[in-house]
Amino acid sequence: MDYIKKLLGAYERFNADAAFIVLEIENPKQYGIIEGNEVETGIFKVKATIEKPEKPPTNLAIMAMYAFHPVIFKALEATQPGRGGEVQLTDAIQKLIDWGLNVYAVKLSKDYAHLDIGSPERYWEALSLSYKHFCGEASK
Repeated sequence: MDYIKKLLGAYERFNADAAFIVLEIENPKQYGIIEGNEVETGIFKVKATIEKPEKPPTNLAIMAMYAFHPVIFKALEATQPGRGGEVQLTDAIQKLIDWGLNVYAVKLSKDYAHLDIGSPERYWEALSLSYKHFCGEASK
């Protein structure tokens, strides 16, 4: 399934101000998490986003694939630095929700292959895997 098309389709069809990809994972404490209602199979109307919660309310983690209306820039400007002293995108997305704007998430299937680069260790693993893949492809 082409998830970029599904993401953009949901963004347009639901007149979203933000739409992004989520993935069901085992240990969601290390991710931005959503709470929401499934409006159709694999598509959620997002009610809340929480960055790296101690007690995650769901296991739906935000993946770094987004579609935004330009209003996200106003939300970012209005967002105070949060976790780690940084302005968190999840906090800006929550601001959109608080403003009554439309935010949706498209869920990836569990078998979708992805590379997580959320920590130095996982970034290194992703680089190593990418390099091995490239070398294997280049030698054919």
